[in-house]
Amino acid sequence: MRRAGMPRRGTRWPAWLLLGLLSLLSLPLALYSGALPLDLAQALHDPHSTSALILWEIRLPRVLLGWLAGAGLALAGTLLQALFRNPLASPYTLGISSGAALGAGVVLGVGGGLGGSLGVLLPGWSVQGGAWLGAAVTGLLVWSLGRRADRLAGGGLLLAGVALNFTFASLLLLLQVLADPSQSLRLLRWLMGGLDAAAWSALPVPALVCGLALGLAWLGSRELDLLSLGAQTAHTRGLHLPWLTAGIFWLSSLVVAALVAVTGPIGFVGMMAPHAARLLVGPGHRRLLPAAVLLGGAFLVLCDALARLLVAPAELPVGVITACVGGPVFLLLLLRRPR
Repeated sequence: MRRAGMPRRGTRWPAWLLLGLLSLLSLPLALYSGALPLDLAQALHDPHSTSALILWEIRLPRVLLGWLAGAGLALAGTLLQALFRNPLASPYTLGISSGAALGAGVVLGVGGGLGGSLGVLLPGWSVQGGAWLGAAVTGLLVWSLGRRADRLAGGGLLLAGVALNFTFASLLLLLQVLADPSQSLRLLRWLMGGLDAAAWSALPVPALVCGLALGLAWLGSRELDLLSLGAQTAHTRGLHLPWLTAGIFWLSSLVVAALVAVTGPIGFVGMMAPHAARLLVGPGHRRLLPAAVLLGGAFLVLCDALARLLVAPAELPVGVITACVGGPVFLLLLLRRPR
């Protein structure tokens, strides 16, 4: 007998076929999108050609990083929506992305002072190091404040994250005012989120973190299903809520920190992809997690391709495209959500 709220068996394969086709079609479209033309045959046969340079050093790392970022944000969004039992929750709800942005903003805005110190500790990774440090400090603050406010469920974490989000946003504005014009412009550009700094060296850490997080989340899909039904239901089924809340919080925070440190803050992907995947495959997390990952990766890759085509030969930050799409979708979900 089919459980309430789960999709019928006949509706699964069309949904997975749609997700698979969308993921496959997004990759070649993104590879051919850009100001410079790409001759794939020449790139494959002549490793020293211009097309080979464009393919292997520019387009392919960018497409892979875009897919990883979209998939990781969708994964973090799925976990947080299960934790808060709210389809409008996103990876930026907890303020981790704002903390990472503030850490990177300090490096970009202060310039020689703090930036030079971080450059000594992390050669070639000063901005990323600042983002990691900001995310770690924010995670500890959110966890400490949230646990004081709410010792059982995620309500305290949500309130602490929202409060710190606003605080860090104001501090970032202050940094932009105090920085010199060139640093302020660079900071503003980074805060929009983008994939233009993609390189092969930027892929291993996000890939490792996202792969590990997806495996752990998929193994705990039953616990996520129970948590989605409510804290009381999960507690009566024998789940240890403090441990489960801690696991979801730190796992999603680690994913967001790993991605924001490389791409900057990219909004709305983690909110939209899980909700759309839930409409396609149902609320069961054993199917929802891989569906959201596929959809989030394909969505961000397509948004980046659009960002490179709209004002070619110039490029728009991909965060601008996701915000333009995500804003109306967020309002639609808010209006359609039951009271």
